Amino acid sequence: MRSTLAYSVIAIWLQLLGVIFSDAAAIEVADLQFTELDNRDGLSSTVVLDIAEDDKGYIWLATMNGLNRYSGYDIKQYHPSDIDPNALPSGFIQKLLVDSIGTLWIATHSGLAKYQPETDDFKIFSSTNSSIKLDLITTISESINGDILFTDSKFLYSLSRDKEEVRVVTKAFDAPSNIKIVFDESSKIWIGSNEAGAKIFDKSDSQIYSLDKVNPWGIDVSFGALRDVIVIEGNYWLATDKGVFILENRGNLIRSIDKDLLSIEHDVNVLSIEQVSDSVWVGTDAGLFIVHKNIDEPIKITT
Repeated sequence: MRSTLAYSVIAIWLQLLGVIFSDAAAIEVADLQFTELDNRDGLSSTVVLDIAEDDKGYIWLATMNGLNRYSGYDIKQYHPSDIDPNALPSGFIQKLLVDSIGTLWIATHSGLAKYQPETDDFKIFSSTNSSIKLDLITTISESINGDILFTDSKFLYSLSRDKEEVRVVTKAFDAPSNIKIVFDESSKIWIGSNEAGAKIFDKSDSQIYSLDKVNPWGIDVSFGALRDVIVIEGNYWLATDKGVFILENRGNLIRSIDKDLLSIEHDVNVLSIEQVSDSVWVGTDAGLFIVHKNIDEPIKITT
């Protein structure tokens, strides 16, 4: 059930979000078949903000009005409760993560929730029972040592999976920001926001650095939003509101994929980026671009 169900729900998600492929960067979609899930099928909201598949093959759908578990046949909804302390703390769900041991984590507007399959309910981490300062949790990631990294609108936290204790790692932004991405490495952590650029936390000195100011890695790039970071053949590909920046591991800018390269009039607002075989798929507000990734040759864009 896993692969077929996952691909079906990805297609559903694209349809629910109304993804449009531009004429300048269209791909062949004639062979795709769409099945729609909506309120009539038991979906709590048609605004689906994130999707995750667990190790049992269930598809979890994060919405603005509850969490949904799709079996391939039916949908079970999860909502907050005034009387159940183990219910979801909020129905507005920003992000989902299934970690490397199969645990589902839910970022909500009222704290972080851990799904407990034995009891079909949740363990809640919030400002009332942990060191979390702001309960609006924006994103979740897994660190290289297996701890859970998550953010509110200002702070980065780490939750030790063995003791389930939350600690503040750093204050990433002074003003509230919609933090979109946390990317952990052995020596540093990338923290990207939707409107305040990006920071890097240096594990060696526990300091936070901006990418457009002096920093230990010699990075000098400027953008308003960082939404994803992926590493391809040792180089960083950054998904930003100014296009894609490709950095070598020492921080030097190798090249960028911007409006001039793509022959469009406005800045390339990159919303998602994913490596697929020998190509990089770049989702933007101007459509989907497929980039052939050999950086030693001129970048080719599928149109």
